[in-house]
Amino acid sequence: MFVDQKHKVELCSCEWKKRNVSVETLLCQQTKNLRVTKCIFKKIAKLNISLPELQSLSIDIMDWRGFDGYILQMERVNGVYLVNFNSAVHVPRHVNQIKEFKDSLVSLFKWKDKLVELKDIISSAKAASSSSGSFDGIINARKRSPSPDDYTFFSPKRPR
Repeated sequence: MFVDQKHKVELCSCEWKKRNVSVETLLCQQTKNLRVTKCIFKKIAKLNISLPELQSLSIDIMDWRGFDGYILQMERVNGVYLVNFNSAVHVPRHVNQIKEFKDSLVSLFKWKDKLVELKDIISSAKAASSSSGSFDGIINARKRSPSPDDYTFFSPKRPR
């Protein structure tokens, strides 16, 4: 999931698998999903995000097997990436499962709200860095004495 077309930053990682996939494949895909999410987390953490937002930053992970899934949450605590179970989600297959579907809908809407909040944080950080950093490489450049090979060429002017 991306912020928008201009700012292509991933917000989370989701995996969908067939209902009859083996547990071994599920665990392999979950491990891959966690590694991808850690990369997403690191990329977002490199943005110009305020310290309180960075300290409370967490990324949601969703895995599905057929009609059943779960949402995990990854956060960074004292330099360690911690993953917690958030909620189980299910798509009803029978009419009598609709009552339990309410909890899944609540979880999915909370997940969506979290993505919108994360998108807003990233968009603000991207906007702040693009407006303030346009001359950083020039203004904040290290002062150095020119070497004999450093020449500056300007456009030609008329001879005197």
